[in-house]
Order: sequence, then structure tokens, then C-alpha cells
Amino acid sequence: SRTDSSAKRRWLFIWERCDLTRKLIFLGAGGIATVAFDIAIAQGFEVAGFLDDNPARYGTTFRGQTILGGFDLLPDLKKQG
Repeated sequence: SRTDSSAKRRWLFIWERCDLTRKLIFLGAGGIATVAFDIAIAQGFEVAGFLDDNPARYGTTFRGQTILGGFDLLPDLKKQG
């Protein structure tokens, strides 16, 4: 679907430009994030958590990790390292 394609492009954009020496933060907590999370864990990466655009999910867990908040937190999290 169109939403899935957009999410895939967003994930690939973040993946290609992130500093992989740090903990990963996933944008979205759905099907694509599940697959990406499993791959990252299998490759030995640390996961800091997930961001999602659904406020009802903030503070809950997904794949054993906390959904930290919305996408708007990304700039602040990037500054924190």
C-alpha cells in the first residue's frame, strides 16, 4: 500500500544516514519496524526505543522496548546522542 511504501522509504532514509555506532531509535512501531528490529538485534545493535505517531502508544512497549513518544522527539534525541 502507499502507506507501507512511505514507511519503507522513511526507514531506508534513516538507516542510510544514521551513525551505527550508537543505539538505534526506530520510527514507527508496526510491521516494518518489527522486521527491522529483529534484523538489528540479530546483528548485535542496541535499541534505545521506538517513536510512533500515535499518542495512545507513548510510554507503552513494543518488542520489549519503550515507545518514547512522537516523531517530533527525534531532533532532541539526536542531540542527546
